[in-house]
Amino acid sequence: MKGERPEDKIRQNGDLNSGTQSNILIIPTRNGFEFVNKQQISFVSAERAYCTLHLRDGSSLLISRSLCQIQEELKDLPFYRVHHSYLVNLNCIKRVHQTEGALLQLECGREVPLARSRKEAFLEWVKAR
Repeated sequence: MKGERPEDKIRQNGDLNSGTQSNILIIPTRNGFEFVNKQQISFVSAERAYCTLHLRDGSSLLISRSLCQIQEELKDLPFYRVHHSYLVNLNCIKRVHQTEGALLQLECGREVPLARSRKEAFLEWVKAR
């Protein structure tokens, strides 16, 4: 099927135990593949058709997938779309700066904007915790 990723084909054939691979994101690289534990992703930033995975250890990976595709792959984990260009691991948020345009400070020290249109829902989630 056109557009189908190899790991999807393997899962359909029953050759891949989804329980052991469900936390792994497989990223094609120039020289092979990079295996990324999804829980090690701190946040994802997007620019056009590319995304950068920012990992908890401070490293990053540029990939040619849209933010929507990455969001779908991370849907079973606590990631929240805080902005049209950012997807954040909720477990990595250290502080919320409530300025006119709110900012989320992450464990890694980076700050990510919280869109005005998503601020209310996000703050409701914070209060519910």
